[in-house]
Amino acid sequence: AETPGIRSANGKILRDRGELIVAINGTVDPSADLGEVVTAADAVTTDLQAVLGRDDARARVRLSVARHHRAASRARVD
Repeated sequence: AETPGIRSANGKILRDRGELIVAINGTVDPSADLGEVVTAADAVTTDLQAVLGRDDARARVRLSVARHHRAASRARVD
């Protein structure tokens, strides 16, 4: 979620047909650099493998594209 262009990301661990799956879902801005997004997803899956220390864990990354580009937040001045 810290990569520019990624609005949000969350994950959960589940079992599917006897395998341990780390399912990560993310939402990206329409203008996101897909190369950066793919690099970030690869880095997260590599980190998960190292942190979990299990050869039987698999990562599944699903990305969806937001419908509209999010405008930058504005600071309110009183």
